[in-house]
Amino acid sequence: MTAMGGGRPLLFAPWPVLLVMCLALTAVAQECVPGPVALPIINATLSTGKHRRGVAMKVGDPEQAFAFLPNWETNNTFLYGPACDALNLVKSNDACVSLRGGIYEPDKSRSKGTPAFSYRPPPERWSSNTYDMFTDNLDLGKNMSIKGFPMADPKDYRNWDLQGYDAQNIIGMGPGSTLVEASRKDGHIASDAFGFYWGLDGAGDEDQTGGSFVLGGYDEAKTSGDGRTQPLSDTQGCASRMTVSIQDIVLNFANGTEFSIFPKASGSTHLSACILPERPTVMSMPRTPYFQNLLDAIGNEEWGRSLGVDYENVILNPKMPIFTGNLTFRLDNGLGIEIPNRQLIVPERYINDTGDLAVNSSRPVLRINSLPDTAGIALPILGRYFFTSAYLMSNRDADQFTLWQANATTVENLIPVAERNEVSVATQSCATNGGGASNATTGFSLSRGQMAFVGICAVGL
Repeated sequence: MTAMGGGRPLLFAPWPVLLVMCLALTAVAQECVPGPVALPIINATLSTGKHRRGVAMKVGDPEQAFAFLPNWETNNTFLYGPACDALNLVKSNDACVSLRGGIYEPDKSRSKGTPAFSYRPPPERWSSNTYDMFTDNLDLGKNMSIKGFPMADPKDYRNWDLQGYDAQNIIGMGPGSTLVEASRKDGHIASDAFGFYWGLDGAGDEDQTGGSFVLGGYDEAKTSGDGRTQPLSDTQGCASRMTVSIQDIVLNFANGTEFSIFPKASGSTHLSACILPERPTVMSMPRTPYFQNLLDAIGNEEWGRSLGVDYENVILNPKMPIFTGNLTFRLDNGLGIEIPNRQLIVPERYINDTGDLAVNSSRPVLRINSLPDTAGIALPILGRYFFTSAYLMSNRDADQFTLWQANATTVENLIPVAERNEVSVATQSCATNGGGASNATTGFSLSRGQMAFVGICAVGL
């Protein structure tokens, strides 16, 4: 088991064998490691003046503002427009525009173009006949941009089966991610690594903070304690390749008592789950026995399902006692993630006909998507609200990912990660390759021949 303490790797030696292990993280061959690109996850202001939470980015000249969601089941970046079809998820065009996270208006962009005839976009799980490719400038913030970035315009998405789970504009983060490829080509990042923290997303202002989506590294300031690193998996049904084994899920009652929702039978197996950070849930959880045990313990019942922002999460019966405690996940790797009550149970939120976010306090949402028994072997999912309390960094180049407890802060401390999970310290800026982007990007470098020795030795006696 590999742990990352304070954001840096630490190896634990088995007991009682005497071992001294130091992990030396070396600089990559180039003198300058491009710095990460940090994209804010906020309640973004769209070009309509309405708001939608997501990864805030701007496209075109003049710029149009959007809220995207990263998606690990797609490769291309999808931008809806100029027409908006909500597929009956909402009732008005204004609501549809907010639902999608903004609608692209190509006629208003002077920089819109078409890909070269020889360009072949990476494949998707739906037919290429259902979307058209175009190019436009993509603003990454902090004076960084990608000129002529290829994007996909959805045309016939009735059979894409995204429903309300993935209704927004999409940043494809699959293995053929065009955003990662273009960012590497233009010298903005050095690896296929990313960091993800959704931020606090409760009902009140005090329960809201911005999150962070980092390309080419992670934000160490938003991590807390020792992280746990493990290899990416090839588990069937987990597109992100990030699977964890859950040892226990515990209800933390306000009176200090705890209750495990795991089966009481001795020798019960652990529960595997796939991390899909875009999904609007803390967890999609098998009804039998886990979710039913949870309902029995809190003395409530499934009253319905939300069709709003927290799509398909369970509505509790408001006439029965509402749980006031927290929910803790204990993973096999030793990490504990506690979801506070104000991130676990929230009033139902939906987009009204004017395109604004509205709240129905009479319908309390428990951010768990209960999987019916008919779902069979469907793999449970840990979604975006799990990352109100956890921080994630993954690196496909190194074939690893790391989880930490999250630190809800506005402070930013970006750490670049190279192909083999090497990290460096900030000293200068790197010039880009001049591929139409900005002339320089934040850089992290070492003097020629120097080793970045981020050393922690573990001694077992």
